[in-house]
Amino acid sequence: MILSILKRTFILLVLFSLVSCIDINGVNIFPNRKDDGVISAILNGDQFEVESGKGIFASEHVIAEMKHRDDSFLLTVYGIRVKDGGKALALGFKIGGKNLEELSSGSEFTEWNLIENSEVNFEGAMGAVEMRNSVKSKDHLYQASSNHTGEMELLITEIDVNKKLISGKFSFSALDDENGTLIEVENGTFDSIKWEWI
Repeated sequence: MILSILKRTFILLVLFSLVSCIDINGVNIFPNRKDDGVISAILNGDQFEVESGKGIFASEHVIAEMKHRDDSFLLTVYGIRVKDGGKALALGFKIGGKNLEELSSGSEFTEWNLIENSEVNFEGAMGAVEMRNSVKSKDHLYQASSNHTGEMELLITEIDVNKKLISGKFSFSALDDENGTLIEVENGTFDSIKWEWI
């Protein structure tokens, strides 16, 4: 009796997982991921690609948040991937400036500087790579930034402020100045990243 109930439960779970991917008339009834875009790059020769949250137990996440104030804006975008052994690897960038209307297709950024007469707001772009023992861990194995190398290139190829979507390319060198870890980020792309206003 108990085995029969367990078998039925197992079959139902398998069916549910199969149904979660089914499209009916082009509508995904149980979507298996958030459509918040894809981030990819080569990190020291290794492929890194994150597509926003896959399934209930997602091992990949794309996060994009836009702060917009009267005198500045700050877009933070990063992808997180859980690696074998539970370690969490994050790759991302920030784009900041005085006026959101400055952002357009073809905008290029190579520096990250404080906005004149400001102590907290920046303009330009900055890239970073971080590895932690787990997603929830506050301790990092390394925390490398392009701030410590001055090598950053980011190009916006598409942006739609009304739809909150941005795409582009990037590359940078990131250094953890405490432990000397250097990460070369090459051939970076961010495609159809959807941000949230915060």
